Amino acid sequence: MRKQLIEFLKDSLWYSIKPLLTKGLNFLIIPIYTAYLTPAEYGDLQYILAFGALFRNMVRMGMGSAYWKFKSTNSGYDKGEVTKAFVLTQLFSSSSVLLISFFIKFIFFNNSLIALFVVIYFLAETIHIIFEDTQIIQRANRRPKGYVTGVIAHSVILFLLNAFFIAVLKKDYTWVIYGHLLTFIIVSVIFGRLLTHEMSGRYNIPLVREMLKYGIPLMLGNIASFVITLSDRFFLKEMAGSEKLGLYSYGYKFGDLVYSLLITTFFLSWNPIRWDIYEMKNGKEIFSKFNKILFISLPILGLLIISVALILAQILTVDKDFLKGLNIIFLIGFSHVLYGLFYFNSMGMLFTNKTGKVSQIIIISGVLNIILNFALIPTIGIFGAAIATFLSYFAMFILGSYYGNKYYPIERSRFFEISQIVMSVLVMAILTYYTFYAKNIWQLVLISLITSILMLLVNLALGNIKKQEINQVKSLLLNARKKKKRNRNQENNIPKDEGSL
Repeated sequence: MRKQLIEFLKDSLWYSIKPLLTKGLNFLIIPIYTAYLTPAEYGDLQYILAFGALFRNMVRMGMGSAYWKFKSTNSGYDKGEVTKAFVLTQLFSSSSVLLISFFIKFIFFNNSLIALFVVIYFLAETIHIIFEDTQIIQRANRRPKGYVTGVIAHSVILFLLNAFFIAVLKKDYTWVIYGHLLTFIIVSVIFGRLLTHEMSGRYNIPLVREMLKYGIPLMLGNIASFVITLSDRFFLKEMAGSEKLGLYSYGYKFGDLVYSLLITTFFLSWNPIRWDIYEMKNGKEIFSKFNKILFISLPILGLLIISVALILAQILTVDKDFLKGLNIIFLIGFSHVLYGLFYFNSMGMLFTNKTGKVSQIIIISGVLNIILNFALIPTIGIFGAAIATFLSYFAMFILGSYYGNKYYPIERSRFFEISQIVMSVLVMAILTYYTFYAKNIWQLVLISLITSILMLLVNLALGNIKKQEINQVKSLLLNARKKKKRNRNQENNIPKDEGSL
């Protein structure tokens, strides 16, 4: 397992470049946005981007998850046909929705500037599918260097174009949408050639049906997840105005660093390896150890990332009025910690083909989010939206843990898990309260860092962190990997029936 662990860590290192680079450039452009855009203009920009995120979740129909499942040799389908079904189905879907949105805009919203740029951004996202699919294929083929090359090109071009339009040409926020469109065209042309090499065979309709049957429940879950993540933008726009939306989006951006730097890095490296562990005889034992490590590490690492985010906010923000949005940073950051734990626990439902249950959980959480937004935003504004987000993710985590363990039970200590969650929630509540009374950002950073150290010391004192268990995880993976490799070698040595060729 040492070899697999090293491979996992090596891939994780490569994949961590994506959130580091993309978020790094996103934060480097903050001085430009906060210098040349008002909070209201920034709010309108985020409003358009939120529509784009909804479009993206709808038209991709969960085909990304279906691709991971059906590309395996066990599916019985040719990999080239799976790739063709994966890519073309998304392009057909996105083109259809784009055409419908075009007619809706000019029939019902002919005089709306925001509606026009929503349609333009839908066009950009349609083109973006080509590039995004090449990136998924790079990951599936274990080509982290090629993947990172695409990430670098995409991120740098987008940053340079947006900086040029806003800071040099002094254009308004709508030119950020043009920047996205041009970037997606460029990277899709450069990297889209990979798809022609990966696609082969016919457009297999029965395969498409099976992939959609697997993916659409996940798509519904993704849309519900969008409701939790971004629907508050629509509520804030209508109930509190563009300025409040701008402040909320600004604060959310810094809290979202927990997702980008911690949770996303984990996703990218965990997706391929979890299916390998699932096939191992002692897979449940390995998952149990990983579960305990995550319950301890994610809240502590999340808090450290929030501390860094606060420092970045102080340094990068030109118009200090934007800093009012940081009151929500701990709520948003710990929401993503809960999502990371939900993601890990939901694997039990994926292993047992209960994707519909995953979607049900996310839909329930999404409905809860809508109800809470209606109830809280009119009275406490952006703080209400952040509370709604946190409680929705908390509900998702609780339901995901229950059903994940129901369908794929692993050994776990409920007392340990509850104590870790209670400690994390108390820390989040105390630090959120303190954001309203801290004299400055630096004081808040200091308290946040001290708290993360205290959380680590508490776990050490309670004996929750043991070197022996970490070494045991390594040993389990090493032994399981060796056994799996031996079995594969034995299968490869079985003589083939030449009459079947």
